[in-house]
Amino acid sequence: MSIPKSILFTSFGVALTLGVIFLVKTMTSTSSETETETETAISETITPTMVPSTPTMTQNAGSAGILDHDTYISFSNDPTSFPTGTLVTESASVPDLLICGVDSSACKKGEFLIYFVDPLNEMDSMEGISFIRSTDSGKTWSDREPISVIGKVNKGPAVDPSVVQLSDGTVRMYYYGPDKPFGSGPVIEGEEHLVYSATSLDGATFTADAGTRLSVENLTDPEVISFGSQWIMYYSVGMSSGVAVSDDGLLFSDKGIIPLATGGVPGALAVDDGVYMYGCKQGITSAFSSDGITFSNLTKSILPPGTGGFCDPALAEFENEIVLVYKIAPPKTKTPVAP
Repeated sequence: MSIPKSILFTSFGVALTLGVIFLVKTMTSTSSETETETETAISETITPTMVPSTPTMTQNAGSAGILDHDTYISFSNDPTSFPTGTLVTESASVPDLLICGVDSSACKKGEFLIYFVDPLNEMDSMEGISFIRSTDSGKTWSDREPISVIGKVNKGPAVDPSVVQLSDGTVRMYYYGPDKPFGSGPVIEGEEHLVYSATSLDGATFTADAGTRLSVENLTDPEVISFGSQWIMYYSVGMSSGVAVSDDGLLFSDKGIIPLATGGVPGALAVDDGVYMYGCKQGITSAFSSDGITFSNLTKSILPPGTGGFCDPALAEFENEIVLVYKIAPPKTKTPVAP
């Protein structure tokens, strides 16, 4: 079955911007030894009212590949079907949603943050990660604010964020860390790609955790959730998704590619009796697992047709409602402006 050009573009948007060519392969993985700490993720909460935040249009030259990616949000009572979403912010790709469950220096309980790959972020002369905040249940949004990662060891940017709040209020961000600066050429086929993590007290300034979380050939787009007594990381390899597990959220053991064809750039939603996984394939597809590892009940696109090249799902549950944050890549209309 051929994949629509718009979907291929959205699935690989960030990786192509970095000059990376991804191929689906059989994978092996390793994880660096690091200190262990058992912490509990805080459940995410959101209220469905929003006003789009407006970015400034100054951005680094060369990041036009994701300049037209916009972030949307949608609400549903059914985790396999969502209405067309509402615009949250423009020029924002690979969004991840964090709703704070405890008061902390990063946020008050009930505030929500969206972290995303930002082509307007000129830090290190390449796109990195920024976030926006709402303190009034989504009625208004702050201006975007770039994050920083102290002690980041990879030579390229931090991209593809997955963010959780730990039981003490600390924010932990997992991210793909390419080891080549932007514009330095494609990676070698079969090259190991690494997932790193960093923690923050204020949600903006992060300090890199020691070691790496996972290493897999051609990996991108990690998505980390807490389910039961373990942490689960889903990740993308081209148009496929894989899974790894951890007892402490730091040392992950790879379980390989998930056979069910949900597509790449995964998102996940933990519920009482299992996990819904989502991927980019002819829109956004979903599948269900009772253990978070073995999936079934593949569902076709969870969004209605005609809403553009939508991908990069991130989900959370609030009371009887489920929220979906995702990216749309419409035809290119914005012109990059050199700083």
